[in-house]
Amino acid sequence: MTKVLIADDDALVRMFLKQMIPWEADGYQVVGDARDGEEALSLFEQFSPDLVIADVSMPVMNGIDLLGRLKERGFDGGVIMLSCHDDFEYVKTAMRLGADEYLLKNHLSPDTLRTALAAVAESTQKRQNKAGKQGEMDAILEKGLRQARREALQKLLAMDRCPFEEQLAMIEAARFSGSYRQCVAVQARLAQAEAEKAPRFFELCQQVAVGNHADAVPVRKTACVFLMDMTGYPSRSRQQELADTLCHVIDSYAWQYLQLRVSCGVSSLCDGDGSIARAVRQADRALLAAFYREGVWRYEDTRAMTDGCPPEAERLARALPRLLEAGGEPALNEAVERAAEAVKKARVMPGAAVDWLRRCDAAAGLARQQAAYAQIDSFAALRRALDEYAGLLRQGGGAALPGEVSPAVAEAARYLQQHFAQPVTLSEVAARVSLSPNYLSARFKQEMGAGFVEYLTELRLAQVRELMRKNRWDTVKSIARQAGFIDYQHFCKVFKRKTGQSPNAYRKKLTGQDE
Repeated sequence: MTKVLIADDDALVRMFLKQMIPWEADGYQVVGDARDGEEALSLFEQFSPDLVIADVSMPVMNGIDLLGRLKERGFDGGVIMLSCHDDFEYVKTAMRLGADEYLLKNHLSPDTLRTALAAVAESTQKRQNKAGKQGEMDAILEKGLRQARREALQKLLAMDRCPFEEQLAMIEAARFSGSYRQCVAVQARLAQAEAEKAPRFFELCQQVAVGNHADAVPVRKTACVFLMDMTGYPSRSRQQELADTLCHVIDSYAWQYLQLRVSCGVSSLCDGDGSIARAVRQADRALLAAFYREGVWRYEDTRAMTDGCPPEAERLARALPRLLEAGGEPALNEAVERAAEAVKKARVMPGAAVDWLRRCDAAAGLARQQAAYAQIDSFAALRRALDEYAGLLRQGGGAALPGEVSPAVAEAARYLQQHFAQPVTLSEVAARVSLSPNYLSARFKQEMGAGFVEYLTELRLAQVRELMRKNRWDTVKSIARQAGFIDYQHFCKVFKRKTGQSPNAYRKKLTGQDE
């Protein structure tokens, strides 16, 4: 249904038009009628019509001014102008501004109106088809331009101090907006956990760049670099002001439109040969400081960071086997806390901090996937990873394994300690450690002193007992499911066989002891 808005200062004309044809039967809906252009503009904002029929001569705001205001708002629907014989100059102006048809009021009839409506429908469709094709072409060109800019930036980064004239030729070919003889780079980055929002973030970055005299180029899966040409701004305070403003706009827009928090790294002023590549590398390095706190960081802020771990951190890596074997959670937590705070205070480089975590994992016998290390992009994520050592104590009475355990069985046991709450099978674990299920089952029982299923069950029961102590408001059935027991009846039988009490009786006794 095509929505129609009528505007004429003559109430009889408006009434006449509304009654002239059966609008709805012809596929139209008259959504409003206005006495002047100003009222028509208000109704336009309210109803978003597809077709406007307006008198060229009205008080307050005439049809010509109304048409201009509609075009300013991007209206590409149909426009029919109503006029009298002495309005011809107005009509010519209206047609030049984009009106589709005009009708003389003293010639109005159902036939002339329907003819005009058909002509407007055809011209509007052609215009919108053309606009759609142009939009598609612009999108294709924009996509190609972005790719060209990305490739140009990659080439510049691969070169060692590219001569300025060669750099200028490359960026002009990629249609960068400045010469970048003097350049500042700002790199904006999302957290790894927000990677699925990166495409929308990159689109927003393009819009921010246009409004802040910068060029935006995605450089990583979750990062976009903004190049700012500072050649025309000799004042250092003005340069810093421009970079600060850009960082503020990026952060506020990302939060306002995408509910994302970003961190920004800002380079120092780079000029001459290789200015762009140096600026981008500095902005990338500046973001290393965001590992410890979100916000805006400058290249100079990274000079206090270190590649070496403090002694307290190294002591934890050596002491973990002893702490886990002793089974004392308070002592373990205290050691982890001291080490983590020492790493934070020393502002250890993120790569070095993650390498330290790897060493700690190896000492604890914790098999973490490579992808898990890649996800550690903040100190908070590192801290959560360290907290998993205390979890090893709660899962199965300690992480220590019998002294003579083969690497394959040790890996299988560690995997069960970490994934017991999931539907784990012997076949799955056997494939993981590259053994046949039967062989793993036999070796596991021989080396661990308990069969595969028995060991897994003990892990789950230990978790049930822990959750009973902590989560008094959860039902026993909920706790059993959290620990990996899917079949509640089977869980009740196993629990009573192992403890001599039903789960509810055990919990009541436990609660009484705690009280």
